[in-house]
Amino acid sequence: MRNGVLAAQRKANGLSIPHSITGRMRDATFRYLPPRQRDIDWGLQVSGAGAARIRAGDPYPPAGHPELYGFSWSRGRTLPEFSIVWISEGEGVFESLVTGEQPVTAGTALLLFPGMWHRYRPSPATGWTEWWVAFSGEHVDRLIAKQFFTAQKPLLQPKQAGLLLASFEKTVRHVHDVADGEGHMLAAHVLEILALLAKESQSPRVPNKISRSLSIPAANDRHVTEALRIIWTESHAELTVRRLARRLGLSARSLERRFHRCLNRTIRDAIRECRVARAEQLLAETNLPITSIVTAAGFCSYDGMRRAIMKANGYAPSQLRARLQHPADEPPATATGAPARPPARRR
Repeated sequence: MRNGVLAAQRKANGLSIPHSITGRMRDATFRYLPPRQRDIDWGLQVSGAGAARIRAGDPYPPAGHPELYGFSWSRGRTLPEFSIVWISEGEGVFESLVTGEQPVTAGTALLLFPGMWHRYRPSPATGWTEWWVAFSGEHVDRLIAKQFFTAQKPLLQPKQAGLLLASFEKTVRHVHDVADGEGHMLAAHVLEILALLAKESQSPRVPNKISRSLSIPAANDRHVTEALRIIWTESHAELTVRRLARRLGLSARSLERRFHRCLNRTIRDAIRECRVARAEQLLAETNLPITSIVTAAGFCSYDGMRRAIMKANGYAPSQLRARLQHPADEPPATATGAPARPPARRR
């Protein structure tokens, strides 16, 4: 285990939160903030932050959180905003539709994206100490659009654990004391946390001759921009033109016209391109079974994904994975047959 993580664990023993902000809760502290227009205008709004020490065998998650943020292991949770959960001590598990179930060890940061179903919990044998912050805003959207962070890589192991712990301590302390007009100072702590995590989130480059950029296309129409944001955030869900238009308060025909005028493509094209890009990234950067990638990328069937990838790249999914992961090797001589039927989509 790295020295930085060990140092953070030693500091986190007994939940390293100053007594002045723990209030009446011995092992947990948190606060949720109301939206402030000035913070929204700043481009990064913090909705809440906290920390908790979960002892071995304790129920999880701790009680007292608003219903929007509470969850159980059986049903999981989908958040409306971004969150970071950093585990400074202990171990457990994390699961999302993209990753499947993954082990979580001390020093792991969990990136929770809006619209991404997930669940996590500490091991009953060890418990864990967690630090978290929830936030949203245009600045964060730009970072995601530029692929500084991706839902395909939600587990990070930052090397500078001591600095990360100090940033979370400042954030949790400040969230209890923040007053009107000071939200931008709280946002600065979150940016510091994001900067510490950004280096660990960088993915290896995929050969340009096969993969396309995952950047969200630029649009001069706010409705098209919002539609693209929804598509790229919720490409794993069941998206239709009619549902998308209804969310934006437009008719399907009006939204289609705006897409064609701004991007010279249809909404279905944009959804398909997003899903192909997601599938490419999962094929390149993970060893997930292709059946799991079908669901995680938002396709309804293996045949549908295979046709889309073949049209975009000229390779079957298994061939594309071989070329992306081992570009120096020759691709397989023939495509493989269709795998077993993918699991039912989680509702």
